[in-house]
Amino acid sequence: MNCFNHRDKPAIGLCRSCGRALCENCLAEVGRSIACKDACEDRVRVLNQVMAVNPQIVRASRAQARIGGFILLFMGLCSLVIAVGGVLASATVVAACFGFLTVFCLSIAFMRLSRKYEYPALKDESSSNR
Repeated sequence: MNCFNHRDKPAIGLCRSCGRALCENCLAEVGRSIACKDACEDRVRVLNQVMAVNPQIVRASRAQARIGGFILLFMGLCSLVIAVGGVLASATVVAACFGFLTVFCLSIAFMRLSRKYEYPALKDESSSNR
């Protein structure tokens, strides 16, 4: 593969931003990445920053999903209590409404708390338990 700008020179890497093949004269090293000199360096810096904080974002998203699952579980159990109270008080409309709310909240809670719906493991987590 040859350089995008110099067709007669062999490429030694690809720009992280645009993917163009670059020779030694056309590339700029940005951190541990390669960018088009004077063209893609700022975008590659931003990409490197995003990639650096991505594990933190995934961990925060997992925590928020778990918290949301527990809140829905609590709401489902509360609505179950109200539905049972409606059945005991012969208030069938109240019991039916809160029964549907119970089913909805508990099913969404179990989906959110299920590992099946969790974000994929990060490379640094694959060898350790969560």
